[in-house]
Amino acid sequence: MGSGGNIMKTTQWILVLAGTFFLTGATWTGLTREPAAAPVETLVRRQLRSVPCPGGLSGGGALPFGPNQTAELADGELYQLKGWVRIRGSGSAYLEIDFCAHPWLASAQRRAAPYYLLGQPVYGTWINWKDRKIELAVRPHTEILASDDFRGRLLIWLESLQMPTYIRN
Repeated sequence: MGSGGNIMKTTQWILVLAGTFFLTGATWTGLTREPAAAPVETLVRRQLRSVPCPGGLSGGGALPFGPNQTAELADGELYQLKGWVRIRGSGSAYLEIDFCAHPWLASAQRRAAPYYLLGQPVYGTWINWKDRKIELAVRPHTEILASDDFRGRLLIWLESLQMPTYIRN
């Protein structure tokens, strides 16, 4: 096959990749939204708490974006996150994000499913932290999982970089 066939295959591959990025909400620089079918769909979905945040929505801290802008965690970056450890029946642990501390993560999709899968803790097990509010240094990792509808699902899981710090309310 000549070079024209290789160019056609390369063009098709780029179109498939671009379509995957569009349908899953991924971009070349980060992730812009959570897919409709999140892996935590069996968890109880919660909306933003109706209780006002102390010190306003930002919790007294500086926002990395404007007040009406949201973002998703970037793969491989370092974050100091606050939230509650939630354990599913299967034993999987999730961090439920505190949107008062991190309003820039409060997109409509993330508010509907405010959970990030937690990898193994630095020491012990997550069961010791169940339903407790913590602060944790993490590095997010992303995977695009195949699905039957060709849309894919975006899985974001957090690598714990230190022991969590318990936050008293």
